[in-house]
Amino acid sequence: MINHYWTQNFNSTSSLIGGAVVAGDGENSSIYYNPATIVEMEQGSNVSLAANLFSWNVYRNYNALGTGNNLYNTNFQVQPQFVSFTYKPPKGNVSYAFSVLTRIKEDLETDFASSQDYNVLPNYPGKEMYNSLFSYRNNYADTWVGFGLGQKLKNGFSYGVTLFVSASGLTYHLGYNTTAYKFTDSSFTQYDHSAIAQSAYEESMKFYQYRIISKLGLAYKHDKWRFGLVITIPSLNIFSSGRTASRSQLQSNIRNEEGQLVSEYLIFSVQEKKQLTANYKYPFAASFGFIREFRNGDQKLYFTMEYFNKIKPYSMLGAEINPNITSPQVYDTMQNKDYLSFAYKADPVLNFAIGYSWKIKNELTFLNAFRTDFSSVQNLTSSELNGYNFMKTATYNVYHYSAGINFNWKKNTFIAGGEFSFGYTGDQPQFANFNNPVEYNSETGVALQGPQQNNAYLRYYGVSIYISATLNFISKKNKE
Repeated sequence: MINHYWTQNFNSTSSLIGGAVVAGDGENSSIYYNPATIVEMEQGSNVSLAANLFSWNVYRNYNALGTGNNLYNTNFQVQPQFVSFTYKPPKGNVSYAFSVLTRIKEDLETDFASSQDYNVLPNYPGKEMYNSLFSYRNNYADTWVGFGLGQKLKNGFSYGVTLFVSASGLTYHLGYNTTAYKFTDSSFTQYDHSAIAQSAYEESMKFYQYRIISKLGLAYKHDKWRFGLVITIPSLNIFSSGRTASRSQLQSNIRNEEGQLVSEYLIFSVQEKKQLTANYKYPFAASFGFIREFRNGDQKLYFTMEYFNKIKPYSMLGAEINPNITSPQVYDTMQNKDYLSFAYKADPVLNFAIGYSWKIKNELTFLNAFRTDFSSVQNLTSSELNGYNFMKTATYNVYHYSAGINFNWKKNTFIAGGEFSFGYTGDQPQFANFNNPVEYNSETGVALQGPQQNNAYLRYYGVSIYISATLNFISKKNKE
């Protein structure tokens, strides 16, 4: 879910309230949601370990390769989600926090293979054997390591700052291969090589990136109300490593509608390391939230919304321009000579979360929440990209519902709960169309495919189980 900002929450308490903790109650996750609320932690040293026991994700991309040609993927993940340490000294009004969190981790991999009889090649009587292959992978992980501090001021105000170092890695691949050939006899043991038509496409990239992201937070508490405001500064790229990219296109023995051979071509480009530059940006963001207490604090209503700014089109992976990737005749006809670079952009996004907690007993609290997770990419094929290549991803919105319990024992907190996620989108462009293929489409220049349509739609389902513990350590001397 590289196109989403609210895929995961951090610390099980925050997860069960849907991340609606900008105004407070984020416990050790305050370093991420609002560093101004770090001051809410218990006096002494607090260690928090939150684990996503497992996440089960199901992706159903219908008609992705033509009507009825669907892509399915299911993945199961077990991962630590959040580890943090906070320290609130017995004297003074400044608190400190350190944290390691997995902001996002996704590995989506799927493939497709088919062999059918179609009359694809008009110059040969009868049907041909039509084979199609498709493979796709999108693996992205982003880990944040941060240090923050918060200071309590007078009249219910506090402020805080956090500095994160983000270490992320992206592996992306998309490819397909189509062939049509005519057998010379019914035994299917021999064929005429001159009757083989082929069209293939493949693109891939991989890089690791390190960047700095900082947050500035403000919090205010008055009576039964609490408010929070956080500004996230756009990411600052430090360096990248492990950069590789490749892209190729092949078309062989293809005839147009008049039966004339279309020029055969092979375009192949590969670069690595210093030939490439990488920079996946995190945008400016602003979040606001409030908490309203009811019934002497036994029940609380939480609300948070966060706006993510637009990111103008830019080169996420920049490559050197190389005219030697194909023949001069083909190179001269290429619309974009910057063949290997990958462009990216992001639309503005406004997410919101609303949560509710109910203290059943002094030690036991029930929490639940609903939150949105809208896609930051709605139309990568817009004219803003000027024909540049870009990652092919499904753009869908996700909605999450979470619920669980919070159990307090002395000054320690234990959390258990779960989350259900649902996402969908419709009228998406197909990756390819392997139904009713034609030998060549002069308007689009696509061979051995049917006309691509915008009738693909995706359904996503996710289930996660959370468990966490926050342990407080305070010496007898500090207690006194």
